[in-house]
Amino acid sequence: TMATKDVLTLNTFGSFASNSAYGTWPVGLDLSYFSKPANVAAGHVFEDMNLVALAKSGRGVSTTHSQLFTMRGGSIDAIYPGNTITAVFCNNCNQCQLNWQEEGVVDTTGVAVLRGGNC
Repeated sequence: TMATKDVLTLNTFGSFASNSAYGTWPVGLDLSYFSKPANVAAGHVFEDMNLVALAKSGRGVSTTHSQLFTMRGGSIDAIYPGNTITAVFCNNCNQCQLNWQEEGVVDTTGVAVLRGGNC
């Protein structure tokens, strides 16, 4: 990982396993420009990832110009009462089809909206 004053960047190279993020961020995990990996049916895999939003509004995961993700287990949760958190928000995909898959149980406790944007 690399840390700067306001940003944490994770260099994962194709997977995100057993990581957690807790905070008042506007977007818990921003996935931009992730093409579909060749010969990988599941695309980019997020395994046992846990995002907990403490804020009133925002997104757990947000994608832009990205195509295929699979979340295996884990959670995208929100704890602020009356929040407007969107678990997964799919933005512009440049005429591609974004596919967000969930395998197993993915907990979305307290989240106001499960999917938003172009999901």
